[in-house]
Amino acid sequence: MVTAALAAGKNVYCEWPLGNGLAEAAELAGLANEAKALAVIGTQAIASPEVQFIRKLVADGYVGDVLSSSYISAGVSWGDSIPRGDTYAMDSKNGATLLSVIGGHAIAAVQSVLGPIRDVDAVLSRRRQTVSIVETGESMPMKTPDHVMINAVLQSGAPLSLQLRGGLPRGSGLLWEINGTEGDLRITAAIEQAPVVNISPLRVEGGRKGQDGYIELEIPKTYYFGVEDAVVARNVAGIYRSMADDLRLGTHAAPSFDDALALHKVLSAIEQSGQSGQRVRVS
Repeated sequence: MVTAALAAGKNVYCEWPLGNGLAEAAELAGLANEAKALAVIGTQAIASPEVQFIRKLVADGYVGDVLSSSYISAGVSWGDSIPRGDTYAMDSKNGATLLSVIGGHAIAAVQSVLGPIRDVDAVLSRRRQTVSIVETGESMPMKTPDHVMINAVLQSGAPLSLQLRGGLPRGSGLLWEINGTEGDLRITAAIEQAPVVNISPLRVEGGRKGQDGYIELEIPKTYYFGVEDAVVARNVAGIYRSMADDLRLGTHAAPSFDDALALHKVLSAIEQSGQSGQRVRVS
């Protein structure tokens, strides 16, 4: 559908992931550039008001120099049971995996705040062999990893650890910590039923040198744009808003297919590392 729209001279919004793997993403990004279209990818976590607030805090030196960051997230799907509509995601060949969907949105958020990932060392595990379909109780094979662990190094040199767990395990559904020379940030999901950075509103807590523990940080209302009550849709609306501004003003603020291709290269490096057992540099 994206290819047809680009061929017809249309501007395009495409939900993440852009393609089923790196090669398809590269093809679509190339077509968008040839067509000179405004081609926008739905990595909506970067439009999250809280993620934008965190980016500003880090850029303004709230934590000082970043020493390290750790990120853990539930996968929601890829657990013991799934709705019928998610069955296609239980086979890696269809391109909608725990890594590509949950991991892609998470990495987009992390990189928007802390900068690009330079190299990765990853373990992708398939611990569940089957999964149950909620509506029927029928069992089907799990043909995709249901657990992802990544040890990465950012371009800045700071280490990043990232873990994705299939399903909704007890404990922290989403916990993102950024540790620095002058302070620390702790980010959690405000809605535990959807503990993923691209959907849930986030609780942002901080602490600086000389302070004990964390305090919740108030996010200025200027980071919101009137749809904060539409919880599931608000970040998607933020990307559409950026795209509309780009169309009106001739700017390039919305995430592009080229940005999507760069993110797909990170995921490809993670997959290569998981298959080879070796550390892989992002191309």
